[in-house]
Amino acid sequence: MKNILFFVAILFLAVACDSESSVPENVTSDQLVTVSAKISSQASGEVGNGAAINRCILEVYNAADNSLVGERQIAKPSSGTAQFKVKLESSLTYKLVLWADYSADGSNDKFYNTTEGLQSISRITDEYIGNNDQLDAFYACKEFSAGETTVNVEMQHPFAQLNVYASDFYDLVEADRPTKVSVSFGSVYTSFNALTGVASGEAKLQYAAPVAIIGKNGQLSYDYLFASADKQTLPDFTMSFSNESGTAFAPYKFSSIPLQRNYATHVTGNLLTNSGELDVVVKPGFGEPDIPFDIYDGSSLVEPGMDGNNVNVNSAANMAYVLNNLSQFNNKVINMNCNIDFAGAEIKNSTSRISLSIQGNGHTIKNLTLMSNDIACGLIPNMAGGTVSDLTIDNFRVVRDESKSDSYSGVIVGESHGNIVIKNCRVTNSEVNGINKVGTIVGFASDGIMEVKDCIVENTSVISHTWDGGDCGGIVGFIGNSMTSATISGNKFLNSTVEVKEEENMLYKALLEEILKGYIDIQQYDEAYREMIKNFSKQVLGYEIDLSSGRGACLYVATCFFSGNTVSISAEKDALTGSKRIIMGAEDGGLVRYQGLLGIVREGNLNGGKLYINGVETEVDTNSEKVSIE
Repeated sequence: MKNILFFVAILFLAVACDSESSVPENVTSDQLVTVSAKISSQASGEVGNGAAINRCILEVYNAADNSLVGERQIAKPSSGTAQFKVKLESSLTYKLVLWADYSADGSNDKFYNTTEGLQSISRITDEYIGNNDQLDAFYACKEFSAGETTVNVEMQHPFAQLNVYASDFYDLVEADRPTKVSVSFGSVYTSFNALTGVASGEAKLQYAAPVAIIGKNGQLSYDYLFASADKQTLPDFTMSFSNESGTAFAPYKFSSIPLQRNYATHVTGNLLTNSGELDVVVKPGFGEPDIPFDIYDGSSLVEPGMDGNNVNVNSAANMAYVLNNLSQFNNKVINMNCNIDFAGAEIKNSTSRISLSIQGNGHTIKNLTLMSNDIACGLIPNMAGGTVSDLTIDNFRVVRDESKSDSYSGVIVGESHGNIVIKNCRVTNSEVNGINKVGTIVGFASDGIMEVKDCIVENTSVISHTWDGGDCGGIVGFIGNSMTSATISGNKFLNSTVEVKEEENMLYKALLEEILKGYIDIQQYDEAYREMIKNFSKQVLGYEIDLSSGRGACLYVATCFFSGNTVSISAEKDALTGSKRIIMGAEDGGLVRYQGLLGIVREGNLNGGKLYINGVETEVDTNSEKVSIE
C-alpha cells in the first residue's frame, strides 16, 4: 500500500545569479533590452537549492514561427541573478528561452547536451551518477513583446526530484549499514524542450553511487529526472545496497511511484529489511520531507520502558522524564524512537555525573532550553563515559548559572570524563552560553579518552562570558591536561560563531578589582558575599580563602618559578611574602610568610638550592620571620 499526498501548488524559485554577456552582432535592432533571470528554489534541505549552478544560457526565438533570433548568450552566475542584454526589433513578439545548469568550466556542457539548442536538451547518460547536486538545472520560457526595456524571468526545475529513504537504516549497527546504492530505472525521459516545456525520449538509466545521507533521515538516494508538468507514474525501478563488510541486502523493487515537474517525491520504507508498506509524499519544491514530531505539553513526565539496560524513548514526555532524572539512568543506553519538539520548554540540568549513551537513530530533538544547575551544563551535563550517535539537535539554548565562577557548557556534553565517543551528530540553530570552557559538542573535556567525529554544527553561536579571555571552541571548548587522548576529526562548523564576551556580572567585576589590589578585608561582607569571594578567588588564584580567618587575607602575593634547585619569586611592590599558608589568611592584617604555590619553603625543599625574591638571593625561612617586599 502507498499513502500518496499531493500538494497542489507550483513554487517558483528564489536563488539568483548576476552577470552580463555581449550583445549578439547579427541581430538588427531598434531597442536594447535587459533580461534578468532568477535561478532559485524553495528547497528546504541541502540539495535542490541551485547552489551548484554556474552557467546560464539565453536563446531568443521569434514567437510567430519559433525560429531562432541571433545567437545564444551565456552568462556566468553570480549571487543568484543572470543578466543579459539583447537587441530586438520593436515591432515583433519574442520568446525568451533560458537554461541554467552546472558546467565544469562555466561554459561547456557537463551533464546535459545543449549543442542542438534549448529546444533539444538531452541527458549525457555516461556522466549521470545520482546523489550529486550538480545534476540539478533550471529553465524558463517567457513571451515578450518588444517595447519594454527590462524583462524579469523566474526559472524553475525541468525535473522531478526523487528522494528515497530507508526508515530501518538506523536499526542496523553502523558496520552493517549500506554505504553504496545501485539504481536501475527501467525507463525515464532522456530529453527536454525548454521552448515548449515538453519532456521526451525514453531509455534505461543505471548508476551506482555512495549512499547519500542528507540530514538524519536515512536517505539513500536522490535523483533529478525529466518530468511532465502533470502528474505521471514512473515505470518500475530497482535499488540494491551493499557495504564493505559484505552485509547481504535483498534488492528492493519500486512500482507506480508518482512524479511531477518541479515537485519532490519522497519515498520512505523498510527498504533494507524489505518489509512493510511504503509511504509516498509528493510536494512542491525540492528538499526534505515534513518530519513528524511528538510535541511536549510542558509538564508531563512519563517514565520510559526499559529492556535490560536499553531505555526506549517513544515520546517527548519520556525524554523529559530522562532529563529530569538523569541519575536514574547511569550505565544505560537511551534509544530514540521518535522526533521530539519540546516547544520552548525549560529543563534544569541534573547535577549527577553519569555514564550514559544515546542512540539517536537519526531522530531530532528541538526547541529546548537547558538551564545550568551546577558548573556543567548540556544535554548530558557531566558525562562519565558513553556514546552519543546519530542525533540531531535543533534550536537549543544552553544557559549558564550566573552565580558560578565557571560554567562548562556544551549542547551535547557540558563536562566529560572517562571514555567518550560522539559521532554523526548535528547541532543547528542553537546558542550555548558558558564561562571559560564552552563548545557546541563538548564544553570541557576534563580527563579520559574522547573521540568526536563526523559531527556538523550549523547556524549556531558559542558564547563564553568570562573575565580573562576564556576557553571556547566551535566543536570542543577546552581539552584538559589530564586527557589521555582526544581525537576530533571529520567535523564541520558552518555559518556559526565563537565569541568571548567580557563578564557582565558587576559583582564579579568589582570583586576582581579588589582581588587584584592584593588585599581584601573579608570581615566587612555578609556571609553570602564572603562565599562568593571564596569561590571566585579559587578561579583567579587556584585555591580558596579560608573564611574562618581573622579580619583580612592577602590574596595576591607572587609568581613562583622553578629552575633546577633554584626557586624564584617575583612580587609587586608592597606585596607580602612569608612562610605561612597564604590561603589561610592572617589575623595581623594579612602579613603572610613564604608559601604561595610553593608549599612551605625550607632548606630541605631546595636540596641545597637557593631562593630569590625579585632577583635578590634570600635566606631560606627557618625562623618563621615575616618578610615584606620593598
